[in-house]
Amino acid sequence: MEKTALYHKLLELDSNWKVNEVELIEGDIVIFVEYVSNHWVDKQTGEELPIYDLREERMWRHLNTMQYKTFIHCRVPRVRDSNGKVRTIDTPWAKDLDRFTVWFEAFVIEVLLATKNQTKTAKLLGMGFNQVNRIMHRASARGLARRDLKEVVNLSIDEKSFRKGHQYVSVLSSPDTGAILNVTEDRTQVSAELLLTETFGSDQLREIQTISLDMWKAFINAAEKVCPKAALCHDKFHLVQHMNKAVDQVRREETKTQHELKKTRYIWLKDHAKLTDYQREMFDTIKDINLKTAPAWRLKEMLRDCIPHCSVKSLTAFTLWLSEANRSALKPVIRVAKMFTKHLKGILNALGLQKSNAMAERLNGKIQELKTVGRGYRTFINFKSAILFFNGKLDLLPQGSW
Repeated sequence: MEKTALYHKLLELDSNWKVNEVELIEGDIVIFVEYVSNHWVDKQTGEELPIYDLREERMWRHLNTMQYKTFIHCRVPRVRDSNGKVRTIDTPWAKDLDRFTVWFEAFVIEVLLATKNQTKTAKLLGMGFNQVNRIMHRASARGLARRDLKEVVNLSIDEKSFRKGHQYVSVLSSPDTGAILNVTEDRTQVSAELLLTETFGSDQLREIQTISLDMWKAFINAAEKVCPKAALCHDKFHLVQHMNKAVDQVRREETKTQHELKKTRYIWLKDHAKLTDYQREMFDTIKDINLKTAPAWRLKEMLRDCIPHCSVKSLTAFTLWLSEANRSALKPVIRVAKMFTKHLKGILNALGLQKSNAMAERLNGKIQELKTVGRGYRTFINFKSAILFFNGKLDLLPQGSW
């Protein structure tokens, strides 16, 4: 089989196209393709249109042939339709005159998913960073356009730091599918409302059943306004998180007078089963000293123990804990107890409906991995596109690629 016939078959060209030549030019393989028919059929309308003229010469990057970069070279015809509009015909290897074939774009996407790094992908494939970045943006947009969220009725809203200086993004995810659904800049009520209204239509928003979120007022206000029928859930993770902060506040204040507490932060906050032998020995040495930190820690452990026994119908365990916390005379702990009382309905919703932000926290970890591998993101739009590309569970590949 001649090389022109071979490439004609590999490119899946029909009889309207012809491979005239395949040449090695300056270390690259160039496939010269020509449209040989004098007319073109519009697949959408079925209209047969005569060739009007040819566009300027253009090249498309294709999958490598062995170790050589490969390009398709062609002057694509234009036609004049019945309305007098001149348009470029479709090519079998690319959409909308992209600079890459659909097969090469699909390969870039697969490599990018494997490396999670645009710079490495560009280097591996001999491309520019901006080219990879453009493909990532286009793939994310394509996946979002194809996405179907009709069955999504449970949501999670969480925040994630974007850049230094208390810059945050708000992240909407599905605890059922493990997919990130949307990302907005900042963590205000406006951004949280946008997070929901950009993702779902008004009819779908009325069907949302639960929203797991922390006790951040902006998120609560947005959820109540946009999804008034949804049950708001404040899960165990956030309860313990708030108590951990309270314990650490007590410890830091007490460290000023009790030097034994220096460098013991993680001993009080870490899961006791995961303490090292050295940490456990240090903890046993200081836990019974007359410190304020020790009772704060015990209240935190009591909370962890009582939560599994709480439900919408039974408030006994949690009520007893609130009573103990309020009698502790520890201001950070009392503040947490008052916060829990204020948001009691959301806490009981989470316990009774068995809803949590565990999946959202795992997704937060994946976002952090993206930031670490990519060494940060300069712009929000790049950060958002990367989050959705890697964690949106989207259909990213161009149509007709594989």
